[in-house]
Amino acid sequence: MIKYIILHNTHNGCYDFQYYEDEKARLRLTSITINPPKIFLFNDREAAQDFFEEYINDVDVIDPKCKKDNDDVEHVNHCTCGIIELDDDENPILFYNKRNQIFLLEQGTQVFMPPQELKNDVKNMNLTNKLIRKCKSLSREQRKRYIELGKYCEDCSAGDFMTDSDIEEEKIKEDKKRREESMKLEYDKRVFEDEKRKFDDEKRRFDETAKLKAEAEAKAKAKAEIEEKIRVEAEAKAKAEAEAKVKVEAEAKAKAEAEAKVKAEAEAKVKAEAEAKEKKPRKVRVKKAVPIEEKKE
Repeated sequence: MIKYIILHNTHNGCYDFQYYEDEKARLRLTSITINPPKIFLFNDREAAQDFFEEYINDVDVIDPKCKKDNDDVEHVNHCTCGIIELDDDENPILFYNKRNQIFLLEQGTQVFMPPQELKNDVKNMNLTNKLIRKCKSLSREQRKRYIELGKYCEDCSAGDFMTDSDIEEEKIKEDKKRREESMKLEYDKRVFEDEKRKFDDEKRRFDETAKLKAEAEAKAKAKAEIEEKIRVEAEAKAKAEAEAKVKVEAEAKAKAEAEAKVKAEAEAKVKAEAEAKEKKPRKVRVKKAVPIEEKKE
């Protein structure tokens, strides 16, 4: 059975005084921070006491004005250090500062209470008895007034009759409801505007990104087409040059072959003529002798 409880309450956000003011509804909305408590359960008092002392040492923040050079602490007036309450045995049982409250609680007497409806009935009965004790006897005029008041209350509870206070209360409720609806509509409107602005920003960023991507793709495609065209033209030019070179080489080769053929034919002709000349018999011219006398004549 749990006998000791360490309870830690925090107040982070309780000192934030920022608010939103609705001028139309004449209301101020202040944000609040709900900090659920931390609860530690123990069966042993010694373990709970040790944990409590270590825990408050971790939570406590020493004011710089209270710190000395040799790590000693000497509290000054109006410092922000935490305050510790002790029990009769000089053991800490409560710690609190500006933002924290830590309690060391132990099991005490158990109280059994009646239901709330019964408590209300008892209060009403005690109040009635108190009034009866104060007024043991009523005069004729007082009895008459009480009877009229009872009838009036009976008519009010049985019928739909509304007094001025009821009308005023209903008016206040309607005004409050109208203000709440106005605030809710204003809040929904702001939320819708924020969501719309976020959506428009996202859409604009998406459109800009898509536009930049399309432009980049178009530029890349145009560049690829230009490079492909240049490559095709270069290949066609290289092919034409190669074909022209081959044609020139073929023409040069054919010319060289024709010249060689002509030269060979000329050489063959010369050779044939030389061979024919060598084979033809040589004619020897014989000079006829003339006598000297005849020569003198």
